[in-house]
Amino acid sequence: MSSPNRKGPLQSVQRDTDEIKKQVDVLLRDVQQEATPSKQRDAFERCLQLQKSVEEKRQTLRKLRKADEVAPVGNYDKRKQDEDARLLKLQQQLQRLAELLVPRAEQKQDVSTNERKPGTSEEDDEEGNEESIQEEEEEEE
Repeated sequence: MSSPNRKGPLQSVQRDTDEIKKQVDVLLRDVQQEATPSKQRDAFERCLQLQKSVEEKRQTLRKLRKADEVAPVGNYDKRKQDEDARLLKLQQQLQRLAELLVPRAEQKQDVSTNERKPGTSEEDDEEGNEESIQEEEEEEE
């Protein structure tokens, strides 16, 4: 017999996504405040861990079925689709942040994929990336 406070699998994924989003928000704030290489490496590691969490949640979400719910859920397919879109947006945001934070040694090996506008420096690119990630974050709210 299930307790009346028990939540269904979809709602659990939604709560987990909310928690991941909070962690991403904190990471973005930290990245804007921290400039030392060791703190950037730490932020990069946190970013990778969050990417892994998002992917795991997307896999979990894909496996969910309406029949798995403990109680009827109105608009189940739409809610599931919306949650996947939210996770995808977090995944893309984390991917851009990881590209910004990738350790310098790895960046230099992958120069061919990092195209810069003529006349701009790497710092200009990083500032622009941080601003665009933050702007997307503000658009969400």
